[in-house]
Amino acid sequence: RAADRPRRLAPGGGASSAFDVAILSGGDAARVEMDPFPHVVGADTVGGGRCLELTRAFPAFPGVEGAPGHKKFLRRSVELLADDQLPDVWRRAILDDLGPAAWLEWIRLFGRAARREYPELERRGPLERWRVGQRRRDDPAGRDVLLDAQLGIHAAAASAGVERGPHVKGPNKLFEGQWFLRAEDDDAAGAELVLFAPRPGARVAFGARNQVDPASVEPVRTYPYRRSLLVAFLNTPRSIVQVASRGPSARPLQFLGFLAEMADPLFPL
Repeated sequence: RAADRPRRLAPGGGASSAFDVAILSGGDAARVEMDPFPHVVGADTVGGGRCLELTRAFPAFPGVEGAPGHKKFLRRSVELLADDQLPDVWRRAILDDLGPAAWLEWIRLFGRAARREYPELERRGPLERWRVGQRRRDDPAGRDVLLDAQLGIHAAAASAGVERGPHVKGPNKLFEGQWFLRAEDDDAAGAELVLFAPRPGARVAFGARNQVDPASVEPVRTYPYRRSLLVAFLNTPRSIVQVASRGPSARPLQFLGFLAEMADPLFPL
């Protein structure tokens, strides 16, 4: 169908993290769209100011010059926070997105859907009381969940293409979100985020990089690659997504990714 219109979600008072400001502060389960899987979308929640400041201060990605077009690169929070050159606006935003308060925002929004999807999830205790750590820094054995706030790009390209086909995220990820930080001079067409559902009667099989046969799924929701738009979702075997084909551009696709990761997989592939 045509691109869905994102909801305008007002930020909560006093929100300081990029995650809060983008979408979740004050959120509740009533905002969750269930089709084709639990997700929520927000747009223009900060009047462009905070998002534009972060976009203009988007850190460099050393070593990507000459990389294949559309290839994805990530700078995870543990690496970013160790970088003395990281702009202060980004250091504050990332730190705010890694602690217990950020986890409670995830639970406020997706707790009901997560409990329904994974009935055994709270065998270690109520989600609100889980021990929260930072991914790739803290030992998973001493934490119930690890959070990350990572910057990502899809490399600039001379021709149209995709980073990969329809896929699910790693099965040990409980929640994931992407906040688009499109550069002001990025004029490339495409790069919408597409949410899929299995075609009636089709068998969905997972292959390399958790991809599925495009013929086995059909698009249900399409959200534009637009600065300040964020899509967050509960990760399930049905949470099939793809960044659509992006046209030629001298600028990379840019985003801030949020995720909550478990020590063990939540579902088989």
